[in-house]
Amino acid sequence: MKRKFFTLLAICFFIINFKAYPVYQQGKIITSESDTIACSIRFYQEGILLSDKKIVYRKNEEKFKIELKDIKAVLLDDKTYHVFPAYSYDESKLPNIDESKFYRIGEVIVKGKVELIQAYYIIMTGYTPSPYGGHSGGRISVGGSLSLVKNNEVKLISRSTFNRSVGIMFRDCEAIVNKMNDLKYSLENLIEIVTEGNKVCYE
Repeated sequence: MKRKFFTLLAICFFIINFKAYPVYQQGKIITSESDTIACSIRFYQEGILLSDKKIVYRKNEEKFKIELKDIKAVLLDDKTYHVFPAYSYDESKLPNIDESKFYRIGEVIVKGKVELIQAYYIIMTGYTPSPYGGHSGGRISVGGSLSLVKNNEVKLISRSTFNRSVGIMFRDCEAIVNKMNDLKYSLENLIEIVTEGNKVCYE
């Protein structure tokens, strides 16, 4: 488990510098209405499903796009991806913001009432605008992040936000709060924390 988490850290706190070429793989999309779409889903050579406003898929030789806000989950091989808000927000304070901008999709690392989700995103560097439209040159890289998601509450995880974010998400879980107060956990224990918290307090 520790080896897996150190791999997550390497992915999430450093940019993966490779050219990301999309390919298609058979999977399922679970819509927000709980309908299931069996189709070929676009992802990337390293097996990464990237956060974007839409997921591209093929069905019966046709290409379709579905917005993240209309997706509940994506299933690819043995991986489950959930759609979640990009960050916690009060809708009453943001009445004119495009709803589609609030959603991301990421691989579920730990399932439960509090989920640990790893999301990826594209970074484009060195691109020059083309007079004919689009861009030329440059390089596509992939960055990543870890988030804790509980209902519609989201906290991004990093070394600087670890204690505060975990404390907020498990504020009603005395077992985790006590261990956090006693400094018994560090970022490297994140999978353990989320797994234990879900088991002890929310099952």
